[in-house]
Amino acid sequence: MATQDFDGEAYIAFDDNQLRHRKAHNTGPPLVRILRRQKREHLYGIWTLILTYICYTNYHITRKVMSVVKSSLFTANCSLDRGIINPNPLTAVANGNYSNISHLYVPCPDWKPFVKGDGSQLLGVLDLLFLLCYASGGVVSGYIAERVNKRYFLTISMLLVAAVTIALGLSYFLKIHSYAYFVVFQIADGLVQSCGLPILIACVANWYGKGRRGLVMGIWYSHTSVGNILGSIIPGVWANGPWGWSFVVPGIIMGAFAIVTFLTLVTEPSEVDCPDPKQNDEEDINRYHVSSERERLLHSDNEKRQIGGEHDRTNDTRRRLSYSNYRSMNSNMANESVVNIQDNHSPPKVAIRFIDAIKIDSVVIFALALFFNKLVSYTFIYWLPFYLDDIDIGGFQYGSEKSAFLSAFFDVGGIIGSISAGLFIDKTGCKAIICVALLILSIPSLFIYQFFGHISIGVNIILMILCGITVYGPSALIITTISAELGNHPSLKSNQKATATVSSIINGTGGVGAAIGPLLTGYIVPTGWPHVFYMLMASEGASALLLCRSVIREIKYLRIRNSSPVIE
Repeated sequence: MATQDFDGEAYIAFDDNQLRHRKAHNTGPPLVRILRRQKREHLYGIWTLILTYICYTNYHITRKVMSVVKSSLFTANCSLDRGIINPNPLTAVANGNYSNISHLYVPCPDWKPFVKGDGSQLLGVLDLLFLLCYASGGVVSGYIAERVNKRYFLTISMLLVAAVTIALGLSYFLKIHSYAYFVVFQIADGLVQSCGLPILIACVANWYGKGRRGLVMGIWYSHTSVGNILGSIIPGVWANGPWGWSFVVPGIIMGAFAIVTFLTLVTEPSEVDCPDPKQNDEEDINRYHVSSERERLLHSDNEKRQIGGEHDRTNDTRRRLSYSNYRSMNSNMANESVVNIQDNHSPPKVAIRFIDAIKIDSVVIFALALFFNKLVSYTFIYWLPFYLDDIDIGGFQYGSEKSAFLSAFFDVGGIIGSISAGLFIDKTGCKAIICVALLILSIPSLFIYQFFGHISIGVNIILMILCGITVYGPSALIITTISAELGNHPSLKSNQKATATVSSIINGTGGVGAAIGPLLTGYIVPTGWPHVFYMLMASEGASALLLCRSVIREIKYLRIRNSSPVIE
């Protein structure tokens, strides 16, 4: 009887624990209840996504400051002996009051050494130096990031960006007028800015695997557009006055988030004993192995037909049997080579060599495609406000301030394009086909925008958003989702890591295009805006042509997957 009582008490105690456990999930504030129901790896992944989003938004804010304060460093078509006309004294003159005639003109916004006639060229050189250093530094930083603690490296990068940005702002308060000072810190800014993206992509890819990476990366990459918008608003508060604060305030914000990053960022699941996400599924491994085996079988059959050794039907049956057996063999390989999501004790990963990263299938092709695509997107970023200010829209010219605001709709299209493209790639898995489709659509979009964007402000905004979708979409896919997938390519061993290195190669190559595009535009603009748009359309076409081979391979694999027989 005592034993029964003991059993009964034990059963009741266990039942009470269950009830208390369930009750614990249903008590407390609503947000706390939601968080307590989530798995640990989901919470860490969400926080990593949010923090890295904020981090790179800050990178873009600090990167945008120089373009915002240019009007305070140099004013075109304004001589120092006359200055800018003050509207208030003019009103007084119009009313016959000449008492304030000495205040008709106020000094031009200027800052030595940019007050000379070549001030715009000096500022253009600063932009070019930044972009070239950003492109070259990106390749090196990804290689280093793969071999050191990513949290430490990212924190140091953010602190250096904050220091360089604040140093540029101190030139206002300390009355520094040396062009060499601006050159040195622009070069330093390009180098330290390049360290951010490869690390952040690697961190997000470590937490989000194959199944939902496209949508997650598409949403995450919207930080580019959000950063560009905030990078115009925050520094713009002081741009026409004490412009030093336009640098100092974003620098302080960046430094603050560098500390938050150091204290809270978890770069990979193994740091907190969480399971790794599945980076490749069985279909990816089959696609990698079967494609080469399929080509070998087809080549062998063609040789046999030329020799006349066997009938076509026998060859076809033998080829299909070989393909089916090979898929079965690769299915067993997949179970052994792909890291199981339930395994928390995966072996430590080793960084891949730079030359091996270049040899990964399609890395060079997508890097060159991004070169031409970024040439277009960065031309829009640097020249779109000037273009909108230069043309008549609905019979009106909107001026530089309103044109800068209107250009933000291109970034709105970029947000839509990056999210939509990521969603499609998750549904279809056809990364090259989606990229080429958007690149081809961008050509008529650019043509229509150039010829019909002047009709009205509404038409201009709609067409600008369309251009943002088709131009930014491929860029977002290649930089984030495709870089992450190639960094976890099935050809890599299970203990190899290459995401940061691959991302830096692809983004660094794109950065060269980002430097060349605005530079070419400066030379082409005097010949007319249509020639600029022809150059942009040709660049998008070149990007699409580079990816044709990858598109053909994806189509072939889709046909194989849909037509191959299932033989047990």
